[in-house]
Amino acid sequence: MLCPHLQLPCERLSGAQDYYRSPSGAIYFAGARSLQYDDDYFLEEYRLQYGRTYTQDEQNLRRLARRRIEQLLLPRRKQGELLEIGCATGFFLKEAQSAGFSVRGLEVSDFAAREARSRDLPVTAGSFLDFTETTVFDVVAAFYVLEHFSDQRAAFEQISRLIKPGGLFLFALPSTHGPLFTCNQKGWVESHPLDHFADYSPASLRQILPAYGLKLLETQPASYHPERSCGFWQILSGVHPGLYRLLARRLTYGDTMEGIARKV
Repeated sequence: MLCPHLQLPCERLSGAQDYYRSPSGAIYFAGARSLQYDDDYFLEEYRLQYGRTYTQDEQNLRRLARRRIEQLLLPRRKQGELLEIGCATGFFLKEAQSAGFSVRGLEVSDFAAREARSRDLPVTAGSFLDFTETTVFDVVAAFYVLEHFSDQRAAFEQISRLIKPGGLFLFALPSTHGPLFTCNQKGWVESHPLDHFADYSPASLRQILPAYGLKLLETQPASYHPERSCGFWQILSGVHPGLYRLLARRLTYGDTMEGIARKV
């Protein structure tokens, strides 16, 4: 298997069938398959995973949106045209709009797109890889979306194409630089979603993004989970949980990450 970004041979991940590691450190799942993101995903699948439906979780999702905007986006850009890929029912778009951005959304689920439009948001239903819009944006945002594309190279190329020179890419992704992957790889494989084709770390993104004219500016953990840690991290979490969190934030040590990159 070749790394779709670097076109270099990958090696099989030890003890994990169908998982391959790129020289960049990215992990690819050859057994992944795409799912249908229909009404059931937002109403039932989300509830089964989080204990409430997507729309019932609005308060928490909008809080997450505000944090991403305040910590990662606003220090670099105060306004402009923003496109969110996989915008779901539009909670992030509403917060970005309130922060001063002119927003648009793209969502593969017809149900979620209709919900977003009912909130007076300009959201198009359709596949991101089929999106032929010629407009370029000051900001492109994608939260837990990139890992779902079978053609990773095409997804990154499309993102780069849609960002103006000097524009920003704001994202959230699962991360392999966290306690689950580094301390319990067997558990990571067993819990790995079937529709995740690729997993990245901050280090792998630093190597991959320049191939698309993007420079990684900052990353931060989106979750911590010290109870999953081992070795030094486990000792630190028991002795000084505050220091664990501080160091984990500085090193982006978490099972999920958020970040921002600039098109150069």
